[in-house]
Amino acid sequence: MVLGRVWAGSPAPDAEDILNPETVPPDSKGVIRHGRETLVLLGIIFFVGLGLRIGHVEVSRVVNPYRADAGEYLAGAKNLLSYGIYSSDRQNVPPIADSFRSPGYPLFLAAVYAIAGDDDFYDVARVLQAVLGALMIPLIFVLARRFLSVPFAMIAAALTATNPHLITATGYILTETLFGFLLLSALVFFYSGLSGGGRVRIIASGVLFGLATLTNETALVIPPVLLGAWLIWGGREGRLRPAILLFAVFLLFPVGYWIRNAQSVPPEGRKGSDRVLATLVHGTYPGFVHKDPKWKYYPYRDDPQYQEFASSRENFVRIFKERFSEQPWRYLSWYLLEKPYYLYGFGYLQGSGDIYIYQTLDPIFEKVPATKLFYWVHRLLHPLLCILLLAAYMLWTVNRKRSDFLARPGPLLLVFLLFTLIGTVFAPWPRYLVPLKPLMFAASLWPIEFAIRSWRRRRSPTAH
Repeated sequence: MVLGRVWAGSPAPDAEDILNPETVPPDSKGVIRHGRETLVLLGIIFFVGLGLRIGHVEVSRVVNPYRADAGEYLAGAKNLLSYGIYSSDRQNVPPIADSFRSPGYPLFLAAVYAIAGDDDFYDVARVLQAVLGALMIPLIFVLARRFLSVPFAMIAAALTATNPHLITATGYILTETLFGFLLLSALVFFYSGLSGGGRVRIIASGVLFGLATLTNETALVIPPVLLGAWLIWGGREGRLRPAILLFAVFLLFPVGYWIRNAQSVPPEGRKGSDRVLATLVHGTYPGFVHKDPKWKYYPYRDDPQYQEFASSRENFVRIFKERFSEQPWRYLSWYLLEKPYYLYGFGYLQGSGDIYIYQTLDPIFEKVPATKLFYWVHRLLHPLLCILLLAAYMLWTVNRKRSDFLARPGPLLLVFLLFTLIGTVFAPWPRYLVPLKPLMFAASLWPIEFAIRSWRRRRSPTAH
């Protein structure tokens, strides 16, 4: 009943501009207001999503939860607390300072560890991640309302609440949940601050983008691209000063970390550039296979030249050029067609696969029958959402100059495009797009609502 009233409560689309959402514009502070029924329905969806996440972390058991990446993040947190040294080094005492892993998530883990202690750390960290994951539900609703009507924004929130990848991600000691929360929060303040919300929201956006970059360095490219696009297509005067303010605040975080690395990381310390080069090499194997298919997704184990390949930029360029010249069409197909296909796949490629990064016992999707419905809904919808996302790109590209950049899904689409390009250059793991799934849901719904408004406009008596 509430949903029916929310849907019916949306005003008719403006016959003069069907690109804008069926809503009143943001107020003078850049905020879109909503009625009680909308907030009640959003609250119900939020608590469903929170319940699914809390339920998952309470009943599921991750086998060897501190393996691989997770172990290095935890080592970074413990070394910081025990020695005052940021390092993922697990062999030396005291550890050798390094920059191999971005510091944002280890800092989060260090705070949890300091508060919860050794005995309760794991449980508290996962519950906090469940809460952060649930907060992405109202965040994507707020973002979606910039270019979608209430019903479609509510659908985006519901898809975020029930998505199996987002739910299971809260159970791992990995960056996906924290990064997704920070990115969505930064985008909310980006929209609000640059829509007239004032300096506080602009500064908040810069801070959140900075924290997101310290959690996942891929986010480094997001603020300059979004601000550049806003300056070109923003559709309003006085844009340069707020753009400079946001960018300056944002730069404090990565620049501060770079200064720390230059001053504190010795020559023998592992560098973030080493990990970047290793990921770049990993992404060069067509089909994730070197020669023997049994090593699919782990081709470096079958490559006798891997150590040399990943040892320096010069060696990388030399070996890659040699291999590309031997099979140019195979490599072109891999980079232009197959990599995006892998990147946008539904399931994880490494680890346990499907919706699990690490082996997970007793997950909620096997213990609670209703959750199996959510799983299959998302699995079946995934190809359609990918097609709709492509349609959103084409629609926005054709019409991007016809209305305000911030009244459209342009920022969300640009974020997805950046991650697609990065995944195409590096290793195209679907895991990289998991924090962006709420953005995908919102942007993919835009072409549907656009088509509905276009159809209504043609049928309107005022159109004749």
